[in-house]
Amino acid sequence: MGSLVPLMADPSAYPEPPWFFWAGLASMALPFVFMGVVWVYGLWGMVRSLQGYPFRYLLVGPWVEHFLSGKE
Repeated sequence: MGSLVPLMADPSAYPEPPWFFWAGLASMALPFVFMGVVWVYGLWGMVRSLQGYPFRYLLVGPWVEHFLSGKE
């Protein structure tokens, strides 16, 4: 990686950021996008439950239903 001294000494030699800058920026944005998707999915579940429809989460819904039913 190195230091920022060459960039500060001659900024015109570096017209655009390196590729790992964009990779790092994307890796920071992905968790926020995932949290937004999970939040919207939770709101959808809340609305469907309030409307009286059955709602199960995709990954843990069947496991919780099996666990609460008490079947082996």
